Amino acid sequence: MFQLYYFKILKHQHFKELSLQFVDDEIDKIKGPYTTLIIGPNGTGKSQILSAIVEVFNYLAVAKYQSGLKRPFNFNFELKYFLFGKEHHVDCSTGELIFSINQTRANLSEINLPEKFIASSISLNDRYPLLNNRSKYINTHYEYLGVRSSGNSAYISYHIKKVVDSLSDSAMKLSTLPNIRMLFEKLSLQPRLTISFKPGRRFSLKEGNSNNIFEIAKSENSFSHYFQEFIKDTRSKSLDERRLSTYERILSDPNALKKAVSFLQTHIDKFKQKYLYKIRINYHLNFEKANTLNDFANDSEILRTLRELEIFSVDKVNLTKEGTNFKFEQASSGEYHLLTSFLGIISKIEDNSLILIDEPEISLHPNWQMQFMDVLNRVFENFTTCHFIIASHSHFLVSDLENEKSSILRLAMAKDSGTIESELLRKDTFGWTPENILYNIFNVASVSNHYFEMDLRKLARLISDKSKDFTAIRSYINKLERFEILPEDPLNILLDQAKGYLKQYEV
Repeated sequence: MFQLYYFKILKHQHFKELSLQFVDDEIDKIKGPYTTLIIGPNGTGKSQILSAIVEVFNYLAVAKYQSGLKRPFNFNFELKYFLFGKEHHVDCSTGELIFSINQTRANLSEINLPEKFIASSISLNDRYPLLNNRSKYINTHYEYLGVRSSGNSAYISYHIKKVVDSLSDSAMKLSTLPNIRMLFEKLSLQPRLTISFKPGRRFSLKEGNSNNIFEIAKSENSFSHYFQEFIKDTRSKSLDERRLSTYERILSDPNALKKAVSFLQTHIDKFKQKYLYKIRINYHLNFEKANTLNDFANDSEILRTLRELEIFSVDKVNLTKEGTNFKFEQASSGEYHLLTSFLGIISKIEDNSLILIDEPEISLHPNWQMQFMDVLNRVFENFTTCHFIIASHSHFLVSDLENEKSSILRLAMAKDSGTIESELLRKDTFGWTPENILYNIFNVASVSNHYFEMDLRKLARLISDKSKDFTAIRSYINKLERFEILPEDPLNILLDQAKGYLKQYEV
């Protein structure tokens, strides 16, 4: 089981110094998958914490095989996590890396890392590292499941392509079928869908055209020759270098070319149409019947190659609910969000993984926010060795946390110093009411909040009864002072009286 236990950030531009404990001390009693929910107001750096975790693990994953690698980030850190029953400690508090396993000095080569560290976000403003094939920090452990690689104008089409990629990866490892079935069940969707592919911009039916599909699909030589000539001509005009690099990468792989041409020749009869809009290649997937995924699983790698070469593109993904078929983009915002996010995680997750989810409540109706933790726990219930860390503003997520499998890490801005403080809350919040969570977890009180009123009454009664329970009085003072109190608020009178009482009677 992987558990991120402790992370200390030092000399950080935003945090200065911040210690974070993600898991309760009784690690041996934890039943996975485990969830840590990070909460706190804007400005406390929840997203930056997730980013810092990824940056450290990315560095360790690459440095393990490359000596003398320069760190890509400008802060020091101390890290403790548990993996395969062993305590792993990485101390970089002084800038020098020191490793230990079960409190015995070790080399970086001996350190085990989580199988995957997955960064998930639906926001265009997430802070996760975005690595490309040219990055020297790219590694097989890190998976970025965000949207920043696309422009706003392509937002919907980009997500549909990502869903198809996720389904392709999942189809090739059938072990995740139960997770997909559970996701569809929790969203009240029938466990099946249809994926349709259509001709892309490099696909033509016009006779005499250089990219006529019947000509370029004749052989590997004719296929390669067409793209080589296209690359040469396009590069001479200084156009679209990124696309040309993708083409060149694929053309350098003889096996990919062979499979692509074989696929086109197999489906050549489907291309004998007068109009492009009549040409479609469809796959009907039923997640209750593994055999329906065989063709898609076998073809998915080839289809991805043909999509990158723009011979085909994704036409649509159709879902079914209550017997009615509808396009993926016509799903409700909650269904759309959860499908794209969770299918992405399902396609990448492995045992002993760390999954970081930033602000999952974005675009989710409160009803979906209240169900989020239940859906996550049910969909990933068989990944008992994984640790999910979720940064959120939503109090709705708190009431569905199971005490034995979760913890709450609260961030707050210290009033006096302006520094950020953290606290691991040891509370069983399962089933709490929204106003109880807002008051006791988020430190938000409304005039009519029942719990706020109760604490005020208890403090007033302790003073009026001249109680000697000074610990309780100080606890209520500290708790109430966490709230933003205007100078003219009458609550200040009660707090001043309570402080005066302690000063007068406390020994």
